[in-house]
Amino acid sequence: MKKTMLSLAALAALVLTACEKSADAASVSLSASTTQASVGEPVTVTLNTSANASSWSVSPSANVTQAYGVTTSKENTFTFHQTGTYTVGVRVRNVSAGSGGSIAAAWNRSGAGRGGCTPGQDSASVTITVSK
Repeated sequence: MKKTMLSLAALAALVLTACEKSADAASVSLSASTTQASVGEPVTVTLNTSANASSWSVSPSANVTQAYGVTTSKENTFTFHQTGTYTVGVRVRNVSAGSGGSIAAAWNRSGAGRGGCTPGQDSASVTITVSK
């Protein structure tokens, strides 16, 4: 009986782990117009997903401008004002803004992730190297 319970627990853990990985970056990806940019050169990053909302970030964030934070757009433009290596990241969700609501407010109300295995954690990133 004890062996059966341990086997079932191990199987459940394996299924949950596989589910988390399949809901992650495998179903969400980013592509950049370039990964080797010059200071001041705009870089367009395209999101490939079926989710309808995304929250964008860049690290480090100093000396960087971006077109959107939370958006329904599948593209975002970043301009890097200093040399360095930057990571552009995105998290995605399916949200409903409702009447008169903003997409940012809907994002904050929605706790559910796109895939349902890892709520709010579906993500992808791309690295951009900026030189003079």
